[in-house]
Amino acid sequence: STSSQEQKPVSHSGDTPGDFIPARPSFAWDEEEAELIREKISRLVHLNGKEEMYYNPEDFERAVLDRLEKNKNSQLCRALEENPDVERSDIRAAYEECYREDINRAITREILVEDFAPELREIFEGEGLEELKLIVLASISFRKSRGEEISEEKIREIQQEVVNYLAQEILPALPKSPGFYLDYYYNMVEPDLKKYIQHNI
Repeated sequence: STSSQEQKPVSHSGDTPGDFIPARPSFAWDEEEAELIREKISRLVHLNGKEEMYYNPEDFERAVLDRLEKNKNSQLCRALEENPDVERSDIRAAYEECYREDINRAITREILVEDFAPELREIFEGEGLEELKLIVLASISFRKSRGEEISEEKIREIQQEVVNYLAQEILPALPKSPGFYLDYYYNMVEPDLKKYIQHNI
């Protein structure tokens, strides 16, 4: 009879021709998946504050992956179901590799906005973000009216106009140091705002 040890699928290379290494799945970045990640992390952070679970960022990351594993709409759940011969940890690692920036940004945003500086939401989301976009559009329109070509250098100038507006008109009235808000802006807002500029030039 064959032992249970010998019946297990082989997941490493060996001398027997039948031995194999299951291919580690790869993930293609998807906006809907990124939004699902943001939604799950937002709920987790809210729950953490409500129930005082004292999670650190690594705890949030682990918890959101655990939840996505069970969510039929998630790429992670589907990959686990479709690749039963691949180690769960390998699939999770591949998923994290694809969505690392989305996970980190969402955790940073939620912790800061929920627990430390709720005014960030007013400045950089909703109407606050729309104000920044209006500054961008006005600057682009002005430059185009003068026949300027919007080069990479001009894009940097437009970005600096947004920073100047924040530093002069918005940040002085806020409770924390301007540097705190500008750090958040550079890391969490400016990358997407640059894409907005590029889309509208």
